[in-house]
Amino acid sequence: MKRLLFLLMATLLVLTACGKAGEKEEDTSNDGTYFKDDVAQTETVKVKVTDTKIIPIGEEGNEGGKQPIIVFWYEATNLSDEGINPVTAWSSVFSAEQEDELQVGGAFDEDHFKTQFEEIQKDETLESSITYTLENSETPVSLIAKDNDSEIGEKEYKVK
Repeated sequence: MKRLLFLLMATLLVLTACGKAGEKEEDTSNDGTYFKDDVAQTETVKVKVTDTKIIPIGEEGNEGGKQPIIVFWYEATNLSDEGINPVTAWSSVFSAEQEDELQVGGAFDEDHFKTQFEEIQKDETLESSITYTLENSETPVSLIAKDNDSEIGEKEYKVK
């Protein structure tokens, strides 16, 4: 009976440790920082990825591009008394890599061109978008969340 209980507990531990495919979930909840379920939170900001899309060369939104792009749509919430805008909120938390760090483009949606540098008041949220130029059409994009210089999580996005 003890062996069965031990085996059951060990199996549960292994299954729990596996988590979601492509996502490293780190338990940093004791200090309020995390990256889980497409939401990254630090002491000062919360950024939620709401959608992503790969835009091939020549398609709408990447008509003149020389490489495909990935678009991240997101909501940025200011948790501090300091002024912050959607671009600063995103870049303070996320970076994207394939084999190297990806080059950041601008906002994707026309409405976001107007609001990407608008100040977000404390406990308020603004929607925005950001693009990255892909290095290739094969390697998944790793979105890496950080709090200052410490990584708090990572999620991979397929490009095919």
